[in-house]
Amino acid sequence: PEIKKELGDIMLHLVFYSKIASETNAFDISDVLHSICDKLIARHPHIYNNVEVSSEEDVKRNWELLKLKEKGNKTILGGVPQSLPAMVKATRIQEKARGVGFDWEKKEQVWEKVEEEMQEFKSEFNAEKEENIDKDK
Repeated sequence: PEIKKELGDIMLHLVFYSKIASETNAFDISDVLHSICDKLIARHPHIYNNVEVSSEEDVKRNWELLKLKEKGNKTILGGVPQSLPAMVKATRIQEKARGVGFDWEKKEQVWEKVEEEMQEFKSEFNAEKEENIDKDK
């Protein structure tokens, strides 16, 4: 079938570039295969390590957080390219936000989350400044 031809094309590239790299002692095909195995193990701690998950959402959330740490991005949205078309970019942003728990069924849940985050901010600010900012004005 067509997929077999496409996979063959990909394999050609893997072998070709690995051969070139091996001639300069940069890496070889074995290094490539070991690195993908290491990546799979690192990104699936619920399978290869002691991380407990109770749902598919937990797995996705862990995946996003692991990629964030791995790539050195400072934020979840740091991995979304600025150059994407607006609709594609909006979809990617929503996927990333959903991946870390920012997805709700009802609008009231959104406000609950906003209030929760505001309380966290106030607590941190108050702790650092040793003064109360929760004043009625």
